[in-house]
Amino acid sequence: MLKKVLSCPHEVIFFFSVWAFSTLWYGDVFTMAREYSFFSFRPFLMRSVTNLSGGYLWMAGRGLLDLFAFPWLGGLAVAFLLTCGSWLLGGLFCIPARFRALQYLPASAYLWEITRQGFDAFVYAAPGKILGIPLGITLILGLCALMLRLVFHRHIPLPGQNRREEKDGIRWANLVLTLLLPVCVAFYGAQARSYVRVTARLQRLMREQRWEDMIRTAQQWKGSNRQIAAYYAIALNHTGRLLEDLFRIRYDFEPIHLTSRNGKPSDGRDIYESDCNFHAGLLQTAYRKDMELNVLDGVCTSRLRHMIRYAVMKGETNLALRYLYVLSQQPFEKDLVARYRHLAQSPEEVNQDAELAFIRQLTPETDTFESYLLPPTFIGYYLTLQKPANQAQLDAATAAALYTKSMPLFLHYAQTYLQNRMLPSTVGDALGLAYANQSQSQTLPTLLMPYTARLMSFTRDIGGADPQTVSDADHALFYKYRGFYPYYYFFGNRAKNTHNEPTPTHEGGVN
Repeated sequence: MLKKVLSCPHEVIFFFSVWAFSTLWYGDVFTMAREYSFFSFRPFLMRSVTNLSGGYLWMAGRGLLDLFAFPWLGGLAVAFLLTCGSWLLGGLFCIPARFRALQYLPASAYLWEITRQGFDAFVYAAPGKILGIPLGITLILGLCALMLRLVFHRHIPLPGQNRREEKDGIRWANLVLTLLLPVCVAFYGAQARSYVRVTARLQRLMREQRWEDMIRTAQQWKGSNRQIAAYYAIALNHTGRLLEDLFRIRYDFEPIHLTSRNGKPSDGRDIYESDCNFHAGLLQTAYRKDMELNVLDGVCTSRLRHMIRYAVMKGETNLALRYLYVLSQQPFEKDLVARYRHLAQSPEEVNQDAELAFIRQLTPETDTFESYLLPPTFIGYYLTLQKPANQAQLDAATAAALYTKSMPLFLHYAQTYLQNRMLPSTVGDALGLAYANQSQSQTLPTLLMPYTARLMSFTRDIGGADPQTVSDADHALFYKYRGFYPYYYFFGNRAKNTHNEPTPTHEGGVN
């Protein structure tokens, strides 16, 4: 079997290796780039793109990127473009047989550059360039090959046509190197930009409402990232596990490679903020954010979907139908358009959608000025919610207090759990920490005995030192105390201050 594979033309080997790279390994990222793009055959909808310099090429690139509605189909387009361009390049420059693998270096370098850019390739940038650039280069090389054929009567050999002229050892070396080039790019991406693939996968799973898979994906990742933490919290909220598993991932937030519109580094809040606002029930805030980004960056598929769902949940039928018309002009959106058009025209059926029905439970009953809230809004709102209307709101408010280390506010919410004598593990851990910091004369509730015992074990493991003065640089304690709130309180998500420690009033800062 190996001999049969290696006897194939190297163009075939490169084609399938690039297809596997762009479908199986990087397919979620290309799909995420499609979500930040928009394509239609209607000229008036694409005028903002075609009015740019090279706009028709970027429009064609968006069209190819749109194929990633089905990753296998988009992967075929990427593989065809890069393989065809490499074949033309090798033929035009007459690369000798013993150096045949060199013709794939430019295509592999482009894959590496897209991987290196990560979010920079499509967030705050023109996503059509991702495939528009290789499309343009391939067209130029094709025109050059056609001119050589017509003017100088020289043609480029077809794949495998001159295979017999190569020695077996050289052919095998070229084939192995051809196969390894995309593998090396994938290895680089896994080491330097792993958060990009994980974030893209979480977004895809969120669209498919696969909450358990989202939780599993976030917990299996070894790093720490705001985007991943945000989508992890969304999944936990939908499964009712917010107060059980919120602190089972790291919260030391490593920097990401992303450049904002002003050319300065960005923490990528625009990637997740609208999703978090929407799933926190803050529909108006999410809608305003999407409208703002549509003005700054142009219409994109994901924001258009958000605005459709907002209009459907608010019962604004005409507004929903207008947005649905725009989305219907993009290929491969027929099923989603049909689903939400039905909901827009039958608002009484909205509560039959499990996702939308849950979000409706979280919708605020009173209006609040956003300027009064601690950013980000989906956390700041719940820090001001004094009387949650239901269990979902109570869990979200308690989680916000714990995340921001606002212990007095947490104690206010915790009374409800104590009265019901049903403590989620995180609430019990946090209450044990709170009572351990109170005066010894206060009687410890029997319900909290197991939680304070674990706190004593945690104190012993750090050598009896004040947790505020020690660190966990190698994350050894995290993997032992994963999900244990006192670990997060003292080591996780510390504010960027001189001493990097919680304040004496137990109002631990976060960044």
